[in-house]
Amino acid sequence: MADELLRRFVDEFGSLTCRGVQEKIFGRSFNVKDPREREEFERAGGHKDKCPTVVGKVARWAVEILMGHEGS
Repeated sequence: MADELLRRFVDEFGSLTCRGVQEKIFGRSFNVKDPREREEFERAGGHKDKCPTVVGKVARWAVEILMGHEGS
């Protein structure tokens, strides 16, 4: 089941790393330790809608996978 979730994640976001996911979503990555880049990340919707959308999608996939293997 974990392999299926991993495959879906990589298929959708192209990477398992935050940097790689940012590049897929924003077309670039941000150094969120740098105050200016973090501000730019936030203005681009980083924690407002982009990251929550990724987390929500992956949570939904996890439930789908678990429900599909129910009783296995």
